[in-house]
Amino acid sequence: NSGMLINLYPEYTTTDKNEIAENRILIKNRIDEILSYAEDDATDVHERKLISLLLNYGDTMIKKTFLNDQGEEDVEENYVAAYIVADLMNDNLSFEIPLYQEIYEIYKTNLLEGEIINSNYFFALNREDIATLVAMLLVVNYTVSDNWKERFRIYVPSWEDNLDKDVTQSLLRFKQQKLDGRIKNIMEQLKRPMSDDDTMMLLYDLNNLKKLRVMVARELNQIITS
Repeated sequence: NSGMLINLYPEYTTTDKNEIAENRILIKNRIDEILSYAEDDATDVHERKLISLLLNYGDTMIKKTFLNDQGEEDVEENYVAAYIVADLMNDNLSFEIPLYQEIYEIYKTNLLEGEIINSNYFFALNREDIATLVAMLLVVNYTVSDNWKERFRIYVPSWEDNLDKDVTQSLLRFKQQKLDGRIKNIMEQLKRPMSDDDTMMLLYDLNNLKKLRVMVARELNQIITS
């Protein structure tokens, strides 16, 4: 892995042991900086996890169990990127953090054109901001802190056995965070003066969002406890 870390930054191609050590410290500091920035930000945590799954496992095939039209269990096999992009497109969801959204859009565009890309694609874009973020997320996937696990109940699996479960839970966490944000936004709107009709419309939306929140929480609990 140490070789990979050095190669992720083209300017660090030296074979001198002292320079390699200094470069590793610099890279570690960059990772620590972005981790500390996101430590208490639920939006960043859940958006980051999905993007990390895309970058690390987007071109990996996984199997999903679902109920077919006859109500029987069936198994479907597809790429991780295809599952994530299709699920977010189905619910018309997007990322709040611009660089995450940009990476997601690149995956979506390529998938719609029938192409499955991997993390190497982003290092060929000549975009230092994207390359640095991708390099960090390739490492972050393996270094989720204990605080993240406890506070946000982030599932860190042995990917060979549980990647499908990790993808499902991460999508549910992402949706849960989006629903929480929409519910909070409506609650704030209801504090302002408005007509009875507008109030009723907001209360109707709030009720539906809360029902969806309960459904997501129920599915998430089933994933965690299974």
